[in-house]
Amino acid sequence: MQPNINSTYYTGQNQNFAAYPNNPQIAAGAKPIEDNTLLKQAQKSQDNPAVLIGGTLGFGIPLLWASSVLNNQLRGNYEDTFFGKIEKFGDNLGQKPLLKSAGTKLAAANEWFKNNVVNKSEILRSIWTKPSMGGSMVQGQAAGTMGHLANSARELMAAYDKAHGTTIFKDILDKSAKESHKYTKEIFEAIKAHPETHGEFFNTSKTWIPVPKFMRKGGTLGEIYNKMRLTSNYKNITNSLGKKLSGGTFRALEALSNGMAGGKMAVALQAFFLAQSLKEGLDAPKGDRFKTFAESMASFMAMMLTMGLQLRVFNKAAGLKFIGMSPENYKKYHETIEKINTAAKAGDKAAYDSLKAELKNIKGGKVKFWQKPFKWIGNILSWGRIKETVRPLKTGNVFKNALKMTGYGAKIGTSYVGRFALIAFGVMSLFTDTAVKISHKIFGRPQKSILDKEPEAETKQNEQAQELEKLQNEINAELEAQQKAQAAQNSQNINYKKGDLITKLQQKPAQQPIASQSLAAQSVSAQNDNNTELPEIKRTYIPNPILGPESEISPAASRTARIDAVLRQADYAEAQAQKFLN
Repeated sequence: MQPNINSTYYTGQNQNFAAYPNNPQIAAGAKPIEDNTLLKQAQKSQDNPAVLIGGTLGFGIPLLWASSVLNNQLRGNYEDTFFGKIEKFGDNLGQKPLLKSAGTKLAAANEWFKNNVVNKSEILRSIWTKPSMGGSMVQGQAAGTMGHLANSARELMAAYDKAHGTTIFKDILDKSAKESHKYTKEIFEAIKAHPETHGEFFNTSKTWIPVPKFMRKGGTLGEIYNKMRLTSNYKNITNSLGKKLSGGTFRALEALSNGMAGGKMAVALQAFFLAQSLKEGLDAPKGDRFKTFAESMASFMAMMLTMGLQLRVFNKAAGLKFIGMSPENYKKYHETIEKINTAAKAGDKAAYDSLKAELKNIKGGKVKFWQKPFKWIGNILSWGRIKETVRPLKTGNVFKNALKMTGYGAKIGTSYVGRFALIAFGVMSLFTDTAVKISHKIFGRPQKSILDKEPEAETKQNEQAQELEKLQNEINAELEAQQKAQAAQNSQNINYKKGDLITKLQQKPAQQPIASQSLAAQSVSAQNDNNTELPEIKRTYIPNPILGPESEISPAASRTARIDAVLRQADYAEAQAQKFLN
């Protein structure tokens, strides 16, 4: 039995799944999902995780080995180490007339810039010499490698005194208990003054889980001393050529192994980044694999290497708040705030009020009108910093204390989040984008670069809204045309006389616009005379099996739809003829 014409185009039958990718409704909904950043990152971790796991282990083990080799040799006499030999070679090379002259000119240029550019501009002087001060954790991170080394040195110093029952390092340990990053030079000098302590190894790991020896956190004071020496070598621009070469080599190997100052966790993180870069390279098109790997690796390395530098750049920019303040007042300002906060914790109202009045006098400074916008920027960047924010006075009323501390904590927390966002999306991007551009210059730019900007979310939403509005208008127009066509056809059918087949055949049927199968089914049903059902159709042609409920909304441009329109007219003509003959 042939199917009834009313069910031939019934919604849900003969679905055209091939039309899915071109369906504007589905595409509009899928687009924001495909562009979601979180989903993209999750997909990176889920796609072929074996590459990430295997790559992390494959890179991690050699990095741990290289880090161990470099650390072990730094526990000996510096002159006998790889870096000591580089320094000696560089110093000998630096005695050559041409290089010696170049070094002298570089030192002179640095001094000239300091005296004639920095010191003659209050804005530059504030940035270079009066940075804003964050909390202990932030300042420790900003100290970079030297800050990490100071923390490790304190642990080893305390372990040495405890193991030998001595107090050799007691003074420096007490002095640097809260903020070791402030006393890196003193720690370095204390280790230097006691060479007899350099050779001993101390396991300072606090974990109770047994781990292999090479994974334990520890070292010797001699190793810390040598690393501090090398760090100073590359940081001081006026150092000799030999010191610059040895310090620069240390910095490069520190970056590659990440275990010389950052510890074993840094090695694991570095290995994971290498594996992630390798995976992104493998996923890239054939001609772009190495370019993509190099680009990704440059971005990761810049992010890790410049973490301390990023914080220092931000602190210096926030130092614009101290425009007009003398170096003496700058120092006194921070000392006074520290005393105020100490008095606030102790509940000493007299000292608290006196110090606050003193702080107001310190803040004063002559600021020119054109410098005020820069000072305003500095105030925004440094807003809510613990070291530069007055703590509320503690009183005997518990409720008032809680209320005050809630507001104070909200200010500190909000400012911390804001600064983190500015560093992550501003300062960090400046370093990583620069590293990626350098990679492009050396290795070439891949077709799909991480520097390619994605369309803004708001722009996407507007485009989707416009697309949906256009779609709705098309549907409304077609529904209106369908209703008019039905009305015209019904009027034509009423004027037919029963048995007048020739008249019916001579009449040109109205063209029906097609919107969907469900509308087509309604149209055919509405064309029955006297609401009677049409007889079962015995077709003499092959019915159209293609068009489904997910066909194109505007089929006029579709060859398949035009063919289908002709077949529908044939359907209708045959149905009318069969009904008349019956």
